[in-house]
Amino acid sequence: LIGFAHFVLGNRLLWVGKLDEAEEELRTAIHIAEQIGYTTLLVRSLMFLPFIFRRRQQVEEVRSIITRAQTMPEARNIAVIKGHHAWIAWRDGDMAEAVSAGLASAGTQQREQRINAFRWTGLWPVIGVMLMQGKIDEAIDYARMMLTPSQQLLPEDLCMRLDAALRAWDEGQQEEACKLLQQAVPLAKELGYL
Repeated sequence: LIGFAHFVLGNRLLWVGKLDEAEEELRTAIHIAEQIGYTTLLVRSLMFLPFIFRRRQQVEEVRSIITRAQTMPEARNIAVIKGHHAWIAWRDGDMAEAVSAGLASAGTQQREQRINAFRWTGLWPVIGVMLMQGKIDEAIDYARMMLTPSQQLLPEDLCMRLDAALRAWDEGQQEEACKLLQQAVPLAKELGYL
């Protein structure tokens, strides 16, 4: 219970932007989980800790945690961990792997989609690749997936830019939609989404 309390507090601190405090709480949760052999808590903590490092642009820290998580059978098929893997691939310039891991994370290739409020973890790298390849229609489709009600709400500035791009696309203004989506990329990078 104490370990889970640290995880919950770390998770809440993460989403309000208190990254140092969030890291401390999540690392404490990991330590407790390791001490008592609580795999569920360990996997959850390893799943959320990379968000902190993504926000800080710390690729090697994300890689280290994801590498560790992927050694655990309980974590190998977790969508968010696959999304972090897609982000690492994007940052490494491995576009094929970024798309593969990103789509696997988002569940776009599965018939039965599990509930995943964090589809953006894998979709942003896919959007980045689609924009680089000039596949604007696909980038728009993936952006649309991130704005559905079942998804974690993106930061307001980012959400507004995506929404404006989607509206322009729906109104037949493809060039404007592409421009607006491209304008969202630097902010997505700054916030650790891309």
